[in-house]
Order: sequence, then C-alpha cells, then structure tokens
Amino acid sequence: MGRLIDQDKRRRARDRRAERRALVLGAATDLFVRLPWDDVTLALVDRKAGVPQGTAALHFGTREELFLEVVRTVLDEWYRGLDLALEGRDLDPTAMAALLTDWLMEKPGASRMLALLPLAFEHLHDQSRATELEVWQEERRAGTGRGDARRPG
Repeated sequence: MGRLIDQDKRRRARDRRAERRALVLGAATDLFVRLPWDDVTLALVDRKAGVPQGTAALHFGTREELFLEVVRTVLDEWYRGLDLALEGRDLDPTAMAALLTDWLMEKPGASRMLALLPLAFEHLHDQSRATELEVWQEERRAGTGRGDARRPG
C-alpha cells in the first residue's frame, strides 16, 4: 500500500504558504506607510503582493489584524537592533535618547505605524488581539538589552 500523505508535497505547500505570508506582510508594510488608513484594503494588499485574492484574509483575517502583525514585525526588528546596540554597553539616559531618536529618524514608516496603532485598536473586532500585542511589547521591553531578549517574536 502506498503512502497516504506525500511528505514532500506537504513541505512544498507549507513553504508556499510561508512565502505568500511574507509577500503579504511586505506589501502591507509598504502600503500602510504610504497610503491613508482607509485606502488600504486586503484586496489591495493581495494585488501588491502578487498573490491570489483572499490570501491576506486567509493568513490574517482582517486588515486590522494584518496591521497588528506588521507593527509587531517592525517592532521586533527594532528591538533586535536595539539589543545589538546595547550589547556589552551601559548607556546613560542621553545616549539612550540619542539611540532612540536616531532610530525614529531612520525609520519614518515605523513612526507612522505607531501613530496608526490606536486607529487599528479602535477598529478591531477582537480586542484580545490588542491586549496580546500590548503584553508582547511589555515582555519585549522588559528583556531589551539582556542577552535573553533576542529570541524570535
């Protein structure tokens, strides 16, 4: 009797899903930075990402949940950079303020996303997603600058 499940086929499908998810996140990041909130739709994200219509909804559910994932990805990238910058250093408040200011200047899109966060929270149907992001941020902030903080988001 032959195999019921082709493991190689399953792996390829999993890889395609991960690739499409990454394409959607990249497209959404660009769109949320450039366009007004109301102009960003899941259909537009799908078109920009070059994926079949409905892919963004399949992976993230709603525009707001997609946005929260984009914000989390951007913040996680920033925390990783901050961890590297702080490694082996004990910065005084002035140096820390300079580090944070430099980051904001280098990443204007991230500043825009942080400004849009209350709007996304307001439109969420499931407020537990907002709570999850806030808890994650608190945990990530608490670990920033310590060696154990570099674990994936």
